[in-house]
Amino acid sequence: MNKKLIFLLPILSGVLLIFSYPPYSVKFLLWLALVPLLIFINFDLTKKKIFGGDFLTGLIFSGVTTSWFLLASTVDWVGAEKKIIIILILALTWLCYVILASFFYGIVAYLFFRLRSKNWFDVFLFSSLWIVFEYLRAWGLTIFTLGPGSLSGPHYTLGHLGYAAASSSFLFLAGFGGVYGLGFFIVFVNCLIFFFLVSFKKPFFSKRNLTKFGIAFSVIFLAFLATHFQNTQNISDARNKKSIPVTIIQTNFPSLFGYTSQQEKEFLDIKLGLFRQASQEKQWPRIIVFPEHSNFLEKLNFFYPSFLSSENAMNGKQALVIDSGWHSSENTGAAVTRLIYLDFQAQRIIDSYDKMLLMPVGDYLPYFLTAILNLTGHQDWIVNMEMSRGYEKGENLTVVEYDGVKIGGLMCSEVVSPYLYKGLARNGAEILISVASDAIFKGDKLLLGQLLAIAQTRAAENNRYFIQAANQGNSFIINNQGKVMVKTEKIGNEVVSAEVKALTAKTFYNRFGDWILVLAGLIISYAILVKTGFRFRR
Repeated sequence: MNKKLIFLLPILSGVLLIFSYPPYSVKFLLWLALVPLLIFINFDLTKKKIFGGDFLTGLIFSGVTTSWFLLASTVDWVGAEKKIIIILILALTWLCYVILASFFYGIVAYLFFRLRSKNWFDVFLFSSLWIVFEYLRAWGLTIFTLGPGSLSGPHYTLGHLGYAAASSSFLFLAGFGGVYGLGFFIVFVNCLIFFFLVSFKKPFFSKRNLTKFGIAFSVIFLAFLATHFQNTQNISDARNKKSIPVTIIQTNFPSLFGYTSQQEKEFLDIKLGLFRQASQEKQWPRIIVFPEHSNFLEKLNFFYPSFLSSENAMNGKQALVIDSGWHSSENTGAAVTRLIYLDFQAQRIIDSYDKMLLMPVGDYLPYFLTAILNLTGHQDWIVNMEMSRGYEKGENLTVVEYDGVKIGGLMCSEVVSPYLYKGLARNGAEILISVASDAIFKGDKLLLGQLLAIAQTRAAENNRYFIQAANQGNSFIINNQGKVMVKTEKIGNEVVSAEVKALTAKTFYNRFGDWILVLAGLIISYAILVKTGFRFRR
């Protein structure tokens, strides 16, 4: 094959990955997307070209799947006058992230090229390298976005291949291995197809190698069956649980630097109308969820102080209202974005949660961006940001018990962290909540499709029903299998109702975490030892 045309193969993989990933989710492409890249690596090329090929794949895939960042309406709510310069700075931030992410893709191909043994073991090696460097990429993004409000840990899992399985029949595997387990399975199937299509004349198909591969594959197949059995049990257990009526209040308000008193009252009147609409539902909701930064209760007390105490507010019925807004930390006095659980009948705040995983640029400025703004003379942008969105992160997860049901809620960007939601389920949460606002990205469909897939994975990972209320985004309720029960198709003001179930059974993933990464690390370590000449005794 022509040496120039050969780079069309990693480009093709990048394009196939895009269309296999949410929101496009072309299912059959998921199992073929990496085959062109594997064919490329199989050619007799230099290490530099091998790295460059996979770097190119990552550049295309990461660039397109994170292009929603370029739509950020940051300039609208920080009050910046030189919008072109600010947009260029945001574009530079996006480009730096894409290049950083692509570097990890290139390292995967480079190490595989160096460590491969050209037999059955390579199927496991490439799958292991892929998910380990996804994990390291999540750490890389944490370092990249380091700032006064950042949370340490591999939380940012945007672009992880496992989310592409959200619309497939294999999503139940998330309960066994989490998003990294799903990623391993997807890459594993791609590798199998590659070897069966390309490697007929290679030692891969020797009797000895096929025997070893058959044993290893049998172990994976048995784990697959065990997971399917556990999933069937979870479905059966859910049928026996009592249904809990839930209502979501979805809004469509812009993200601005600040609202006038008149705008706040207009927005409150819309929310109040939706709230009254919810109170007219045939089946009275036990849980009512507002979007992130709704500030419904605070504004209601300010503009209509007698409403909450009136007898006809909710006809005296019982309900848990989940609201969120800006508050001051009791410990430091700094601004925090807080989730509030209110027993509406008793007019009592049960508990609250301060957002831990803040959104870079949306909730705080990373250090590198602050440096760029200082160098370009945009200190006013920094001041405006700190005044309007300079939040302090929370310290602890909160699980609230209401009417015998344990509920764990997080906010917006925190949905990308498997560890925070796993922590809630481990702490006893029986229903998972997310309150979100996608207004800063203007409800971009590319982003919304990815967030839905991520939420489906969180539900399946933890065997929990998942509820999201959004502003300028999609609101939905997902069952414990990751299937969407109800979802808003538009991003307008709307009321959505459905029934959920409080579940207690823990998944294998919830009990043992990212065990698949440990296994992958052992596989890579074994390959390194073999390549360096270490001999194992028989």
